[in-house]
Amino acid sequence: MSIQAARREERRARFQSAMQKLKEEFPLEHRVTNALPETQTAYVQVLRHWLEQAAPPGKDIVSAAALDALASMDAVVVDAHGIGCYPFSARDTGIHAHIEGKSVWAMCALDALAIARLSHKASRVTARCTVCQCHLTVPVDANGSVEQSAGEGIRIVRRRHGPQGGPCCETLCSAIQFLCKHCGVPSGAESYTLPEAAALGNNFFAFQMRLLRVHRSREASRPAQGCVLKNQ
Repeated sequence: MSIQAARREERRARFQSAMQKLKEEFPLEHRVTNALPETQTAYVQVLRHWLEQAAPPGKDIVSAAALDALASMDAVVVDAHGIGCYPFSARDTGIHAHIEGKSVWAMCALDALAIARLSHKASRVTARCTVCQCHLTVPVDANGSVEQSAGEGIRIVRRRHGPQGGPCCETLCSAIQFLCKHCGVPSGAESYTLPEAAALGNNFFAFQMRLLRVHRSREASRPAQGCVLKNQ
């Protein structure tokens, strides 16, 4: 095996390991795609509202029972600010995705990079370095890709976080932040280039795009019936 091929294989293995770790710590796709039909439909309604309005929906967007079911599986986050739906946060996280004159908060750095592809629109992500707090800007193409050169050496770091138990937005998400080119990777943290991080975020939320397509198709042919996307 050539050196170049070996490096590709190393990057692929690193990506797969990081993705598996993310999905094990926060099995969002598994929870949503295996939810009851009415719960899954409610999830689509909340997600669509975010994509169409770039703002948190009110609690009356779905039934109280459906909202409770979604919150119990940590598919949405309900608080005084409204309903957050990963990757979108209803409260200020300091990480913004700007799209066509509108701005939304993201749950974490990976989530921010995934919003462009989910929205099918280019975005400009703004945040602060987790170490020195300098201002950072990352342009993201509509297909979700990010050029490392465009981010001027910015990286994504995943710090160690406390024990699981609360919602992901208060544990794992708070540990995934942006890092400027001037600051060193914090001790014990994992570091990813912007292209690597964008690939992770886009892959993690790819199920949402499939779910939206399935519901649009079924609603067009059978508008009176619910539909379910089964996990493969």
